[in-house]
Amino acid sequence: MADRLRGEVTILDRSTGTPLTSRQGIQEVSDHIKPLGRLHHASVVGNTLLTVSSRGAAGFRSLTTRQREITAWNSLDATTNWQVEASRLLELQQSPRVIELLEETILDLDMNPQQRATASWMLEGAERQRALEPQADHKIAKMHVAPIIDGSLDEPWNATQGIPLERPRHVRGLQGPGEPRIPWQDRADLSGRVFLGWTQEGLHIAVDIDDDNTTSHDRDAKRWVGDCLILVLDTRGDGGVRPRSDDQVLTLAFVPPRPQPVPEEEDVDGTGEDPPPFSTEDEKEPDGEHIVVRRADGTGAVYEMTIPWAGIAEERGEDDSVPWPGMRMRIGIAVTDDDTGNGATKYLGLTPGMILHRDLDRIWEGCSPDLMLPVRLDR
Repeated sequence: MADRLRGEVTILDRSTGTPLTSRQGIQEVSDHIKPLGRLHHASVVGNTLLTVSSRGAAGFRSLTTRQREITAWNSLDATTNWQVEASRLLELQQSPRVIELLEETILDLDMNPQQRATASWMLEGAERQRALEPQADHKIAKMHVAPIIDGSLDEPWNATQGIPLERPRHVRGLQGPGEPRIPWQDRADLSGRVFLGWTQEGLHIAVDIDDDNTTSHDRDAKRWVGDCLILVLDTRGDGGVRPRSDDQVLTLAFVPPRPQPVPEEEDVDGTGEDPPPFSTEDEKEPDGEHIVVRRADGTGAVYEMTIPWAGIAEERGEDDSVPWPGMRMRIGIAVTDDDTGNGATKYLGLTPGMILHRDLDRIWEGCSPDLMLPVRLDR
């Protein structure tokens, strides 16, 4: 609609017929055509607004979000250094764009290894910056029936759904001596998918891991030896920079049975060593059901578990162990990867809320519930 007397144009929404406002970009049109003098004609041809004024003609077309991104990337000089651009975007707190740029660099096998190693180091910082931004709750669907904890992802698990962990951002090096310069190799080396569900029986978690070389966990080692799943559950969902009393940790792994001790000769004179002042029995297994099953073709493993609500309610300081829709928690999951049996060098992480050191006794040092995945029970 053109007002030729006042040299103005009003544009109506194609769907609703209501005038578009300055907030929707119309002010740009008005500012451009005013210096062109009296407006003689205005019409829409396709997706383009054409105007004819006494001192010239003009055309206007809106850009989609995708087109804006393409235009922005294409406007960069082809010789722009990826590291300089990543640093610039980090300062602007454009974490998603930084992560995409760094992952493209890591996946470029023709890139100099030193450059890819630097990109891997910067990627951890970018992921942590992204995690500091407010995250929407991940909704955990209620299952009609509780899954059978047998290592298979049949019903009621929906194997087509889940949270994919298959990008370089999800693979990190264990801190300490031997940390790999480029943790990411490929999806077959280490990737996976996390499944979450709940029933009145408990919180159900399954992790399907792709790993071309699975090894048994050594429970007596002081370092992470073998493949192992580490789950940290912030039962109250209140976050925190450091772990609190309501946070609990659970580990699940292939653990070979302990060798039976060789029976010693009977101590006739009673001069043998005194028994230790503590129990040497195995640690008590966590409540609930849990299992680890290796794939028959050797391409990975499935970790599956049910955590009873009674234990979660106890950690939350509540007497009632009945879950309810809207109940909030935070979850951190990491799976160590030891391809040689001499010690894990990297791990697959759901979020940056768990930074693992090669030493087991430092597990809580890199745990930040604020950066773990916020979840909420759905109906």
